[in-house]
Amino acid sequence: AADYFSEEVSEEFLALQAVLEDRIRNYYGDVAICVADLQTNEQICVNGDALHSTGCTINM
Repeated sequence: AADYFSEEVSEEFLALQAVLEDRIRNYYGDVAICVADLQTNEQICVNGDALHSTGCTINM
């Protein structure tokens, strides 16, 4: 899947990543978030390499 997404990310998506990083930093618990725009093929992740049990995963 990593090859599918664009290496370049828009400033708007990077701003979203900064907001998510800030929110996660202030949250008690282990959180990982990845957001993909299927129209532009952009993807951002915060703690995207962290391992989590599949029962603890929420897809929206």
